Amino acid sequence: MQWEYWWCIVVQRSSDGVHWEKEKSLSDILKSDYEYYLDNYSVSVQGGYYYRVTCTHYAKESGLFGGSQSVNNTSNSVWID
Repeated sequence: MQWEYWWCIVVQRSSDGVHWEKEKSLSDILKSDYEYYLDNYSVSVQGGYYYRVTCTHYAKESGLFGGSQSVNNTSNSVWID
């Protein structure tokens, strides 16, 4: 059984820490059979907002009837002056 894995990473911003909008997407930035690296990647943002990062991890079994799974993770938010 062969699995394919990838991530969708999104930087979100909010003025109130409750309602979030997409600031930048790094969709499908990493795609491999078994190894992922994202090191020292920076994103410039405008001050005066809360920011957080969401990441969805996907896995799909190869083949016509292969199953799939996904898991969502969201970081804590941080205020940027």
